[in-house]
Order: sequence, then C-alpha cells, then structure tokens
Amino acid sequence: MTQEEVNRAGQNIHTSMRTYFASGATRPLQVRKAVLAGLREAILRHETDILRALSVDRGRPPHLKRIPLK
Repeated sequence: MTQEEVNRAGQNIHTSMRTYFASGATRPLQVRKAVLAGLREAILRHETDILRALSVDRGRPPHLKRIPLK
C-alpha cells in the first residue's frame, strides 16, 4: 500500500467515524460495550502483527511487549 493509499484510507475511516458518531449510535452503553469487545477481538486477532510493529518501532523483541488482555 502506498503512502497516498494509506492517507486516503485514513481519511475515509475518519469521515466514516465522524458520521457514525454524529448519528448518536455511540451513546448507549450496550453499543459501547460491543464496540470495545470488537476492539479486543481485533487486537487479539492481529496480536502478532501488532507485536511485530512494536518491535520494529522500539527495537525490542516482541515477547517483551506483550500485555495480557483479560
């Protein structure tokens, strides 16, 4: 993915998120809990990639950055 594509994707995500927030859908507690559960699942699903990126960013082995999610 080129930097331009990354920037465009980020802009699209930002616009989508602002529209969703403005709709009021983020307010109910159950919706917020569901979003957080989805975020947890995404983090767990991409844990290896996240740890690899952290390792590259900080120059430390991935196993030193692991933070258990409960």
